[in-house]
Amino acid sequence: MKPALFYTSLTILLVMQGLGLWWWYHVSPNNVGRELAMVGMGAFVILNIAFYYLASFLSYKSMDQAYLMMTWLNFSLKMIFALGLPAIYYFKDHIGGAAFIVPFLLIYISFTVFETWVLHRMAIMRKV
Repeated sequence: MKPALFYTSLTILLVMQGLGLWWWYHVSPNNVGRELAMVGMGAFVILNIAFYYLASFLSYKSMDQAYLMMTWLNFSLKMIFALGLPAIYYFKDHIGGAAFIVPFLLIYISFTVFETWVLHRMAIMRKV
């Protein structure tokens, strides 16, 4: 996958997420969780960019075991972010209710789908 396609796709994803968050916080009477959603977007963007370049490097070197370990590391870090960020946010602000986590979960799911698509395309490129 070429960097131009990756960054174009990432930009489209971020615009869609931004529009979704704008809609969520302007329709919903409750603005709780906006900070968590923004921090989640930033963390997942950094993680996706870092793993794109790592996967790209490992794809060109044909390091199959390292590529597999990279996907497990990516999965582990995403799980730490997905569990840790809401927990930190919850304990920091002592929020009542669970609606604050919905935008964060939608961001997590959309980045997971995007990342799966990117890694799948890179894995296909490895075979060629």
